[in-house]
Amino acid sequence: MTREPLGKHVATRFDDATIARIDAVAPLYSEPWYQANRSDVLRALVLAGLAVEEPRLAARSVKKPSAKPKPKK
Repeated sequence: MTREPLGKHVATRFDDATIARIDAVAPLYSEPWYQANRSDVLRALVLAGLAVEEPRLAARSVKKPSAKPKPKK
């Protein structure tokens, strides 16, 4: 039996400080029977970030555009 892919592959690069921060939160996504890897943690962090940013985008989209200033004669 073959395993279905989770989705599209995305590669990214982080500096050492960011990698350390990602590794530091890994225990939040681990279980006694499963040690979360960086991909698991990054996936969870992206989804959590999207949950924060998408409402911000929606709120921004419903704002009425400001009136255009009238040209000076």
